Amino acid sequence: MSVWWDRRPAGPSHDRRDAGPTDADPYATRMVNLTPHAAGTLLAVRAQPGARKNAVGGEHGGALKVAVTAPPEDGRANAAIVELLREWLGLKRSEVELATGQTNRNKQVLIRGRSPEEVTALLAERLGG
Repeated sequence: MSVWWDRRPAGPSHDRRDAGPTDADPYATRMVNLTPHAAGTLLAVRAQPGARKNAVGGEHGGALKVAVTAPPEDGRANAAIVELLREWLGLKRSEVELATGQTNRNKQVLIRGRSPEEVTALLAERLGG
């Protein structure tokens, strides 16, 4: 499952029915991959450790881009990513955990007890879609 949101301004010259991802259009629709899991939903994340500030930056290659100031040493960046996502999504500590990608920038974060539709709604609310 993928989450789509549209950043095009509404109006007759920007009909949402023709929305689709293109590199030339700055208002192109983007998507974040979500995968159903027995315990909830897996959210694709692209990590940027050692950033200037902690931030969730939108979509990057089908994943939610998450920047953290923590260095990629001893799992500190992973812990910071999980904590930032937990706060950003407004979830409990027990609802968010790193499932895969402990030593990779491309990660899968498990959102426990939430269906892909619920995670879609949370992302759309936070990303303005």
